[in-house]
Amino acid sequence: MPIVVNPGYVWPPETDPVVSPDGRITAIVDSAHAGVLLQADFDDSVPDTPAQPEKVLRRNLCKNPSFEAGTSGVQPDSEITLATVSTSGYQVFGSKGLIADVGTLVGTTTWIRSDPFDVIPGQWFGASIRIRSVSGSTDARLRFQFHNASAGFTGTPYVTEQTNVAGGFTELKGAAQVPAGTAYMYIYVYLFSSNGAQPTVGSRYNTDGWNAATATDEVTALASVSTYFDGDNQPAGNRRYRYTSTGVSEEYTPATPFIPGHDATVARVRFERQDGTLVRSGNPAWAPGGYAHAYDHEATLGGGTLWRAVPIRFDGTEGTPSEYVGAVIPALTDGWAWLKPVADPDKAMLLKVEPPDLSYDGRVDTTSIAGSARPAATWDVLEGFTTQLRSLVREKPVADQLMALLDEGPVLAQFPACAGLPDFYFIRGKVDLEHVHWDGYPWRRYQWDVINIDRPDTTDSPLRIPDLSYDTVERDWTTYDQLAATVMSYNKLLEP
Repeated sequence: MPIVVNPGYVWPPETDPVVSPDGRITAIVDSAHAGVLLQADFDDSVPDTPAQPEKVLRRNLCKNPSFEAGTSGVQPDSEITLATVSTSGYQVFGSKGLIADVGTLVGTTTWIRSDPFDVIPGQWFGASIRIRSVSGSTDARLRFQFHNASAGFTGTPYVTEQTNVAGGFTELKGAAQVPAGTAYMYIYVYLFSSNGAQPTVGSRYNTDGWNAATATDEVTALASVSTYFDGDNQPAGNRRYRYTSTGVSEEYTPATPFIPGHDATVARVRFERQDGTLVRSGNPAWAPGGYAHAYDHEATLGGGTLWRAVPIRFDGTEGTPSEYVGAVIPALTDGWAWLKPVADPDKAMLLKVEPPDLSYDGRVDTTSIAGSARPAATWDVLEGFTTQLRSLVREKPVADQLMALLDEGPVLAQFPACAGLPDFYFIRGKVDLEHVHWDGYPWRRYQWDVINIDRPDTTDSPLRIPDLSYDTVERDWTTYDQLAATVMSYNKLLEP
């Protein structure tokens, strides 16, 4: 079984490959040599899966970010221990609690303010606040207020508004870049009553409130502000939520271990025709990387041929064969013949050859019987035929090529269908050369004896592709491991 050693060959661009339905085998017709290149793909290798460290995707900086304020007081929806409940019914959650301060502006405005958040100047900060109001027609506003270390303002506050939030839940969402000089910031939610009533937020006797929030420093634009989450939620895919020891919630992907892959499990490939005959250079072919090639120069001319590939594993067992792929090799016209040396189809020739007369010798033994006019006889199958082939050649390079072809050993001869001759293998006997003049030009007429032989053995035949050079695995690679270490795949070698 061979290896291609000239990777520079490019198949003619006008040749269209035909692929089997399962994609395992491809056929490319080589019209110039009346053959077919077969390519099998059994690359089922799996790459290594590298280990991945744990990765924190985002953090909700609000401690205990989900709660409700109702007639029976604050109802926790979190695993974080609540710090205190004030006498006025407001919940305090530590340094980043949500409702740590409540105040009234004038008349119909109530605000809720978070405890301060430590932020980094230049970083983006985002928040998503879920609010509820039932105290009449109510508008809402989300505000980020930035302060320096002396409690002075830094930059312009970020403000967004939501109109008419009465009667249910709504979400206020926004993001802003932290101004230079900022040391900390507050999140405010303002509620405005348009009917003159004072919106009371967070009391024991009112259901208005701020009950779900996300504050994060991992946003880059307003659209990327994420909705509420805490450590109790169930995220999608391979993501996870958790509470940390500092009380904030994190979304993260767990660490994953290294998973080793495996190489292609196919060591060789056997190429077969539908009639069960084996392709000469594919019985079998090495398959480095799961890829294998064969070249069929014996398929029937002018008719469709089907091929399939059978994978052979390293332990010698066979896998599932490919589906069949079909192709048609151009037929011959009257008076022409293909002569194809078995050892090197690159030397195949399309010649004007006179259709020969065939002579089959019989094998019959007779014995005279005393007193009988007829002998006793035994017989066997007819012997292979003998004949002569004749070809008239004008150009000397063609004559030299013909003589080199006849010296190659077994040759396959293929004639057009109208000649009524089967494809046959022969070795040449005596060769006669006659110089003739015809139509004013000197010609050479070659005539050689043909000795019909059986089809040569296909096992370990060399892979032959026109215009390529070759070597055998037996000579250059002692073991398959040496081959695989040197050559990734035939496909790689065939790339331009």
